[in-house]
Amino acid sequence: MELQQYVDEIKLALTGGVLELEIPDTTIGEVVKKCFREIQRYIDTTKVVTVPYANCIDLTDFKCSSITKIYRAVGYNGDSGGIDNSTIDPMYAQRWMAFSSGGTMYNLNNYLLNYMSYNTLL
Repeated sequence: MELQQYVDEIKLALTGGVLELEIPDTTIGEVVKKCFREIQRYIDTTKVVTVPYANCIDLTDFKCSSITKIYRAVGYNGDSGGIDNSTIDPMYAQRWMAFSSGGTMYNLNNYLLNYMSYNTLL
């Protein structure tokens, strides 16, 4: 939007299109510019980045103000060949236990609580 469009909207809001406004357009334009200077530091743009996996991911080069979501590209599976057992997705482990033991859901509540804390840590 151009500056004049903002000025026109402000004039319409103040007068309703019926009254004559005595404040010149240049004065309203200066006030609008000042407002934009004040809020400029709060205006952010969304950026999606892909960074390689590490135990501690350093984002200082991105100069971000906040992180809203983190996705893991490849999920862990139950095949622990060469993978430390602590990296196995607990929900996979629970499914394996539930369906391999005749469908019993023994200790499901603890597994769900562990899974929620696991996702929080991710």
